[in-house]
Amino acid sequence: MKVADLFGAGVPVCALDYGIGLAERVRHGDNGLLFSTAQQLSDVLFDLFETFPRVSRCWIGCAAAPANPRARRGKRGWVREAKPVLLG
Repeated sequence: MKVADLFGAGVPVCALDYGIGLAERVRHGDNGLLFSTAQQLSDVLFDLFETFPRVSRCWIGCAAAPANPRARRGKRGWVREAKPVLLG
């Protein structure tokens, strides 16, 4: 998925750090996690899943966590715009 899609869904991002273009959108530890090497990816995945199914400490405090207001705004948009059209 694209970073914008993940943020729109209220999901934090874990992405390969490919340079300045991504750094403009994803801030490591703030709204997602970045990695550059296989070892960093391994460390990130371990941190994310070490407490599964409980929420990992990696995502606590992340701006894009599921409790984000953006996600709530999406639900309000659904109720106001799409639900009446699709469900009558």
